[in-house]
Formats: sequence, C-alpha cells, structure tokens
Amino acid sequence: MSSLLFLLDRPPLVSRSAGKKPTKSFRQRLLRRSCRNKERKGCSSGGILCLFQSPRRRSSDAFSFTSGDPAVQKGWSSEISAFYDWLKENGVYLSEKASWTHAPHRLVIAEETKDEGEYSGRGLLSSRSVNLGEKVLEIPEKLMFTRKLALETFPTSIIASIEDEYVSIGLLLLYEKAKGFDSFFKPYLDILPTLDELNPLFLWSNKDLDLLQGSPTLSACEQLRDKLLREYTYLGKNIIPQIPNFASKPIDFKQFQWAFGILFSRAICFPSSKRIALVPYADLLNHSPFCSAFIDEEKIPFGNGVTEAVVYVDRLYEPYEQVYVSYGPRSNQELLLLYGFSLERNPFDCVEITIGLDKTDPLYLEKCRMLESYGKSPLQSFPLYMDRYPVEMAEFLRFCCIDTETDLQADFGTIVSASNEESALDKLLNYIVDQLRKYPTSLEDDEKIIRDRAMFQTLEKNQRMAIRQRLGEKRILHATWRNLQNSSHL
Repeated sequence: MSSLLFLLDRPPLVSRSAGKKPTKSFRQRLLRRSCRNKERKGCSSGGILCLFQSPRRRSSDAFSFTSGDPAVQKGWSSEISAFYDWLKENGVYLSEKASWTHAPHRLVIAEETKDEGEYSGRGLLSSRSVNLGEKVLEIPEKLMFTRKLALETFPTSIIASIEDEYVSIGLLLLYEKAKGFDSFFKPYLDILPTLDELNPLFLWSNKDLDLLQGSPTLSACEQLRDKLLREYTYLGKNIIPQIPNFASKPIDFKQFQWAFGILFSRAICFPSSKRIALVPYADLLNHSPFCSAFIDEEKIPFGNGVTEAVVYVDRLYEPYEQVYVSYGPRSNQELLLLYGFSLERNPFDCVEITIGLDKTDPLYLEKCRMLESYGKSPLQSFPLYMDRYPVEMAEFLRFCCIDTETDLQADFGTIVSASNEESALDKLLNYIVDQLRKYPTSLEDDEKIIRDRAMFQTLEKNQRMAIRQRLGEKRILHATWRNLQNSSHL
C-alpha cells in the first residue's frame, strides 16, 4: 500500500483546543466525500454485502454484516465466531478500521464458496477493494503448527528421531486434538473438517476409485495409502508409546488418516524458508492455478527473529470477490490426491509416465552402471503436458534405445543415429497407446458425459471429479500422440 493510501485509510485525527470547535482537515474532507460517494452507489456505511458464490457472481445466498462487530455477523456458525475471536485475542489484526500500525483488514470468512460450478467449502472474500501487491493477512508464529512447536511440546529425543516435518506436525495436531478443552488451539481445531468431511482421493471409497480404472492416478493413490499405513505402523510401535498422552489412549488409524488429510490439504510450505506449517485463517484461502500469490513468512521487525505468515495479493480485487492464493504448480492428479478436486482449466495439468530399461536388453547391465555413474535411476518418471514434454525424457529414451556398445560412448541423451531416434519415438508412442488401452472408456465417452451438463451435475461429486480427471489424462495422451505422429524425432 502506498503511504498516501495508508494515510487516507487511517481514522481522523482531531485536534481539540479548549472552547474551540475542531477544524476539518483536508484528509477528513476527502474521507467524508468518499463516504457520500459510496452512499450514492448504494453501499451504505452500516454494512457490507458478503457473497458465497464464485468471483464476480452475485447470488441471493448472501448475508450482510455490521462492520462494527464481524464476530457475530449473520450467517456465521458459532465455531467460526469463536475462531474469529481467538484470532483477535492472539494478535491477528481483523478490524475494518485502520490503526497507527495496521491498514484496515480487507478479508471476511465465507462459510461456503463455489468455483467452476463446484462447492469448495469455506473461503476468504474481499470486504472492500484490495489493491495489487497489498498485504491482506498477517498471522503470528505462535498460532501456527510447526516442527519448532513440536520440539517445544514433545521430548527432544522423540522429535529428533523423526525427520519428516509432516509426521512431527501430524503428531502435534493429534496431541492438541486429544487435549480437548485444554488445548490452546481448540477454536482452530473446532473448525477443521472431520474425517467424513475430508475428501482427498486416498480417503475415497473403493466404489468411487473404480471410476479411475486404468488411470495412473489410481496407482498413485494406492502408493500413498500404503505409505500412510507403513508410517502409522512404525509410529505405533516406536514413537507414539513414548508420548504420555497417547500411552493411555492410543491413536487409531482413522485418527491418523484425519491428521494427514488435514496436513495434505491445508499445510503450507513457505517459499522463502521451505518450512512446513499449518497456518490458521490463512488456510481458508482457496487455490487458483492462475494466481501467483503465495502464503509466505516474514520476520517481524524488531521481533527478535520471530516470524509471521503473510499474503500479498497478485491483482486487484473488487468487493465481494473470493481472494485466492496458489498452492503451487500442481497437476490435477496432485490436487485430486491431496485435496479432492480436479480442475477443468489447469495449465499445470500433466500425466506422469514411467519409463525404464528393458531387462532383456543385452546391454542392460552396462547401461545400469552408466546410469549409476550419472546419478540416475534405471526407472524414471516424467510429466507429459498438453503441449510439451521435458527434454530429459527424450534424452533418457534415446539412451534406453541404444543398441550398440559404440553408441553407448556418446554423450548422454544425444541423437546418435536416425535409427536410434526412430526407436525412441516408437517406444514413447507405444507407451501412450498401451496407456490409453488401460481405460475402460474412451475419450469420446467421457467427453459425451461432461458435455451433457445437466446429466453431469446429477452425478455425485466424486464421480464428477473422477470423470474429469481421466478425461484430462486422455486429452493429454491424445495430444502428445498426435504431435509425435507428425514428427520425425523427439
């Protein structure tokens, strides 16, 4: 925010002299003129209209709130109101009026939001215009779930033996949840979704997962499920019994799934420090792949190294628009696996393919030794995008298809001959054809389902997400196949 705008947003300063009426400053006149203009436009000073729909879409499902006391505004649950009060009591500036150290807070919680025609749970809306680059959120470190807090809470020997930040924060989350009313974080824990309300792919029923037959997303889900079970088994034997609160009341696997469902869908990796944290209030911001704003952390000035989570918006927001951040350049597979949704328009969407050496190749052992010297594995995964694929994939395919010891002496990934390039191209084309055959439905079948919007909306949400996911994968595979058909080289 510019210094001028910040000055104009501050409350009026009135200089009173004994027996004299206060004079009106130029700034006060500007403020009053601004208020009169807002009234002419239909924005009364007594309330703000807050919408639950997607950006730029007004709906009858709206509520108004009195700007003087947002914690009790109509439309909020008691849990949200208690959470809002907890934030204010612990240093989060949420007032709509400016102070000497803070600009007015410009966000408000929406109990329900909608994006791409799908309900997307709670979110944060702008309660007034927000300027490009404006800081809209500051959350002190003491309100965050971090590995640092886990080290302060549990015996050092326990957390020191856990290298994964997610695991240490997950145990901390379960520990605070078990404390119930005694937990400092209770107002935050009360607004977190339950296990039944969470919907990442790894918690779907087998019936819903059947809709992803043939999709590489299904195998990724099975791998994540297996990893969680292994982690739970290890912690149950080696770590959890050492924590007093858990010794008398052990954690069951459903509680463990809940904790990691929360972490996978809400935890933030700060870009500047690479630290992972659960950040109350900031985790209500929803994702847009077209957004470049991130939740990051900054050191508080004169705060002795203490940090706070911050968000600077990447564009202008009009009143009542949903404010977004980016969860990173995630494919639809990642979004579905960890968050439970798949986007129709996602510039980062891709299909991950796995390519490996042929074990029947006479040069297999020699190639393995060479890959080891290059620091590479004989089995590698690469992303296929709608309009491109990585150069590293082409280089690896060329290496895999080398059939003479002489060609092995060439620099890794270079085109050694026309026949080698043709073999690499055929290998990729055959992979794509084989992958498409694994789906029980065709590209045309899925496009027909989604094209009939009325029928598509009658399906359950998980069914819609599964169809959207497999359709996106097929489109990428078909586009890559068409591009390669018209090419003589990778």
